Amino acid sequence: MTGIGQVELCRVSTSDGRLLDGALRIPTESGSALPIDACLLIHGTGSNFTAPGLLEAFAAQAYSAGIVSLRVNTRGHDLMARIPTERGSVQGGAAYENIADCRHDVTAWLALLTERGYRRIAVVGHSMGGVKAIYTLSRQSNEAVACVVAISPPRFNHAMFQRHKLAGQFREDYRRADALVSRGEGEVLLQVRQPMKLVMPASSFVAKYGPHDDYDILKLLPHVQCPTLVLIGTESAKNVAAFDGLQAELERIAAERRGITVSAIEGADITYAGHMGAPFERMVDWLSARK
Repeated sequence: MTGIGQVELCRVSTSDGRLLDGALRIPTESGSALPIDACLLIHGTGSNFTAPGLLEAFAAQAYSAGIVSLRVNTRGHDLMARIPTERGSVQGGAAYENIADCRHDVTAWLALLTERGYRRIAVVGHSMGGVKAIYTLSRQSNEAVACVVAISPPRFNHAMFQRHKLAGQFREDYRRADALVSRGEGEVLLQVRQPMKLVMPASSFVAKYGPHDDYDILKLLPHVQCPTLVLIGTESAKNVAAFDGLQAELERIAAERRGITVSAIEGADITYAGHMGAPFERMVDWLSARK
């Protein structure tokens, strides 16, 4: 790659008044043989639009391929954050976000891309970003979205967390959180251990990991109307409850429903260290095969 092309810092206002930042990267020589003209890149838990790592590599590969990329913040960026509005700021970050609100964030960023003239957008999310992409597009279709690429999206399933080999930690943490919520003390911060180490209010833990399973990708995927590629790193399932048995379950759904493709990346964990280029390459192969 030579140069970085044109990079523009962007800001959107969501339909519920949150102000979010991102970076639009336009190649010097645009145009690609692939059936997409832009990638919307959504970060995972505790990350943001400037973070190094997988999505930074993905944006660089998109640049080299002549594809526009837009790396964005959601209101769940970083572990804890103040999210600006037109009238001050509100609590946000991974600790305080309501996952369901991600649809406002993703929709606002898609609107920015369509206003710029992009009509064949790949919505690409890493980890929690993949869940947000699937959740949003399962709730509302968008004619400008050509496909979804979910890179290691975790499964939010209460029963699965309860039966995992580390279920003892999850049960303890969930009991503490549920008891605090029942006493009206849901804003007390807890250090939780499973399914991932995080400091968050008890109410947020119950809302995110409770038995309602509103964010279970196995329930959501059949409702996504555009072609969807789900990538899973084979190392993730070894010690992360959210990926236990997930590949097999995804493959079962893919066999039953057209438009869903599952691809395993051997040796990769959730960070894709040592495999940074693989997700973009898999997307290219998948899109090329679909043309």
